[in-house]
Amino acid sequence: MKLSYTGGFDPVPLLPPSPDNEHQPVSRQWLLVAIATACGFTAAWNIGKVPPSVPALREEFATSLTWIAALVSSYSLVAMTCALAMGRVVGWLGVWRTIALGLIFLLIGGLFGSVTHQFAVLLAGRVIEGLGYLAIAVTIPGFIARVCSDANRPVAMGVWGTFVPGGITLCMLAAPWLSAMGGWRLLWWVGVMVAIVMLIVAQRFIRPVAVGFDGQQPDKKLQWRSVINKTTLLMAGCFAVYSMSFTGLATFLPTYWSEASGLSLPVATKFAALVVAANIFGNLAGGWLNKRGLSFRVLIGIGVPLSALCGMAVYATPLPFGVQLPAAMLFSFLGGIAPSTMFSSVAAVARTPAQSGLLVGLLFQGAGCGQVIGPLLFGAIIDLSGGWSTAPLYFLVSAAIGFLLLSRIPTTLARL
Repeated sequence: MKLSYTGGFDPVPLLPPSPDNEHQPVSRQWLLVAIATACGFTAAWNIGKVPPSVPALREEFATSLTWIAALVSSYSLVAMTCALAMGRVVGWLGVWRTIALGLIFLLIGGLFGSVTHQFAVLLAGRVIEGLGYLAIAVTIPGFIARVCSDANRPVAMGVWGTFVPGGITLCMLAAPWLSAMGGWRLLWWVGVMVAIVMLIVAQRFIRPVAVGFDGQQPDKKLQWRSVINKTTLLMAGCFAVYSMSFTGLATFLPTYWSEASGLSLPVATKFAALVVAANIFGNLAGGWLNKRGLSFRVLIGIGVPLSALCGMAVYATPLPFGVQLPAAMLFSFLGGIAPSTMFSSVAAVARTPAQSGLLVGLLFQGAGCGQVIGPLLFGAIIDLSGGWSTAPLYFLVSAAIGFLLLSRIPTTLARL
């Protein structure tokens, strides 16, 4: 599979395989992908641990809902402000040091939260965790691109794309059980322990390969303009629209279903977790479709209108819950195709891990913007109308923006 591209990089088909990887068996490639994805799950666990802990946190810290909202959105704010800079860090520190730093930040931030009785310290811990999440999320796509053969790379990117919905879903499902055993702090302690385990595992398996990459192609003088151009900015915009749409839908689902469909909030939350889980299978499908040769423009172009229709159906109050739930799951599934397609695009146009890190950082910068803007825009639409009836307009706006951005991406960003 080849890529034709004229957006600013020197034209290259794919990241060149490393000497260590040329004779590496397929089983070893997938082992490294599994371990790298597990690092992503560890990072995403920390996103999912706050929403189910909100009542306990409000009671213990006696704080306002506004500050709780800041705690929830801290990851998105960190991504919105720091993702691109974190991509640059990969060029300075190298792949292995950045991954290790991310895991260390996760366990330090988790320790802050698990032992503190001051809300300010808890919030600071969340910011540290957010930096750790970014370090892992920005670095690992480039690592996976280097360890996988051309044939395995698209599917591997689909597997990697499951880390956010997978980690969040796992935490949401485990939260009631863990909270019953040890309160909200046990969720933080589990995150710390898993980060320690993954640091040990990554030291054993990822470090020897990643250090070899860093030694072969140091890129400490990487220039921003070698990566950031019109096409890559449009790609980041598409990722922002995906993030805006998905976050807007998922954030308000439990509240909407508990108010409009007569479900209890705990039951509505479980169904919302099921919707998030559907995103995992969308990522896997996206990897398979990329492997089959479907283009970036085709996958995103088809996904945008179908997702918009599904989102409108979810928040169409006349429709019964039995229609809304499948529509929400289909929305999440279709949305999951976008991340794996984006990551495959990065793998196809970046020449070095440092370029890959910077470009993934740009994408996550867009995602962070979408995660912050999405719920605000969605909430504003609902507040202005005084009810849920105008919520479908949100998905029309998202689809219109998505089509506008997609139409500006050069057709030379063709087949992956």
